[in-house]
Amino acid sequence: MSVSGDLAAAPLHPLTRAIHWFTVLAIVVLFIAVLVGADLEDPAQKKPLIAVHQSLGLSVLLLNGLRLLWRWRMPLRSLIADPLKRRIGHANHLLVYTLLAAQPLLGWLYVSARGREVALWGLPLPALIAKDRELAEQVHDWHALGGWLLLALVGLHAAAALYHHYVLRDGVLRRMLTGRP
Repeated sequence: MSVSGDLAAAPLHPLTRAIHWFTVLAIVVLFIAVLVGADLEDPAQKKPLIAVHQSLGLSVLLLNGLRLLWRWRMPLRSLIADPLKRRIGHANHLLVYTLLAAQPLLGWLYVSARGREVALWGLPLPALIAKDRELAEQVHDWHALGGWLLLALVGLHAAAALYHHYVLRDGVLRRMLTGRP
């Protein structure tokens, strides 16, 4: 698997890298908040974790929109020469981006259906729908399933990055870390 000279020299914009690494950090904190919160009985202890979970999730939604606009404006040039592996990588990215948009929207829909307020860093947001306990339970299940699917896809993405770095030594991970392959 080779990398053509012009692609190998293509730098990665700092905004692209910043959005990527903030999203990674946000996903880690989102999962920690959920896992820690699941073991808490006291609503007063859960409330700040829920607030962080909501705000980070909605921040990821906004950043995902910014990322897509940025990718449209500044398309990434793939370092992957093999067409099949490039298509697999693109499919993984598409699924991750879809879940990065769907998860916060499902969470917002769930909280709205529970009849509770959604806030983005303390700023209240309007409910997406009226209170509906039955729908809330269904949406919660979808949100939970989507979270585990997102975690699996992110794990696959990370494993692929490590494979590129340690086995193929093609500069893909180095490009995301430093901006240059």
